[in-house]
Amino acid sequence: MATEDIVLIYDNVRTVLETVSEVSYSDSLEVPQHKTAAQYSISDHIIRNPVSVTLKMTVLKDDIDTLVSLKNQKKRLKFISETRVVDTVVISALNYSEGTSINTCSATLKLQEVITAKVESASESLEILTAKPEESVTASGSSSSPEEKTTTTDGITEIIENGGTVEGMLG
Repeated sequence: MATEDIVLIYDNVRTVLETVSEVSYSDSLEVPQHKTAAQYSISDHIIRNPVSVTLKMTVLKDDIDTLVSLKNQKKRLKFISETRVVDTVVISALNYSEGTSINTCSATLKLQEVITAKVESASESLEILTAKPEESVTASGSSSSPEEKTTTTDGITEIIENGGTVEGMLG
């Protein structure tokens, strides 16, 4: 596979990885294993997994320190290659081995996409409403004011009308 230039951007710093020998991508969907109704869209049941990018490269030993620091700081990076751009990734794994060269290492860098959501909040002013006592009509058709109406704990409403008592269930 031909070498392609890879660019990582973090904190407005642009780093070009020039000695990448292989780039592989994993981009998948999680498809449900349960039945779904035929008349409804299935897209609500399918989950997009984060993109994973694996880079095999030769890097200077000094650059390993930078990559280790980025991984440990959990920095969000922007990944750019000839075929793909992934806006928000983090270094999920860094494996390297020192070879026979004095100043270079073989390294495998794994990047994992961080799926982000844009959160918006809405605010709406509410009117303050004041309640005024009104006459209400009971089940028997007579009217009473709220001050004359009391509710007992067993759900029976007692209405006091002209000194008498009327009992009934509210339903």
